[in-house]
Amino acid sequence: SRVHKMLIVITMTFVALTVQSDILFAAYEFSGRGQQVTRKFTLQPGLYVFGMKHTGTSNFVIRPISTDGGKYSSLVNEIGRFEGSTAFSVRETKTFLLNVDADGNWSISIGKPGRDPHARYIKGVGQKATKLIALEEGLYIFKMKHSGKSNFIIRPYRSDGRRYSSLVNEIGHFNGSKAETLTKGEYLFQVDADGQWEITIEKQ
Repeated sequence: SRVHKMLIVITMTFVALTVQSDILFAAYEFSGRGQQVTRKFTLQPGLYVFGMKHTGTSNFVIRPISTDGGKYSSLVNEIGRFEGSTAFSVRETKTFLLNVDADGNWSISIGKPGRDPHARYIKGVGQKATKLIALEEGLYIFKMKHSGKSNFIIRPYRSDGRRYSSLVNEIGHFNGSKAETLTKGEYLFQVDADGQWEITIEKQ
């Protein structure tokens, strides 16, 4: 029936949005297997999130290169299966492609970050760019925890692409805090980790 068809469409749309929950809208999507170069894509100035998946057992590395010769740090550099995301700041309009090193199936989604303006407690597992949260100008204390064994790094990004110094850069288990003064705006946090992590944000 027509009603039944509408329900199917709505359900499928909800599932798609759930999968891309950290990305507001996927402007570009790529997929492949093994070592490949993606097609070219253009990004305007601002902040983006790259969502990435890999099903292989060997190295998984994605490195952006701009058509004007610019080279950038790897978006991911892991071994084996991976599902995570990375924030990427663009200062001026540029056209890019991605060098993908992999031995399995992979997929990449690129878009603007999602928003959760009032979140003050964020948790996750592994490498992840959080959603944007809204903060007033002032002093904040960031309480952070990590249960993994490898690098644990958290770096704030403002929605205009500005990148701040790391709030933490440690190895292994961590339970600590740091104070930071921020201007009014929307921020996300790039988390590099291999275990479960938590961030609690308190305005002073």
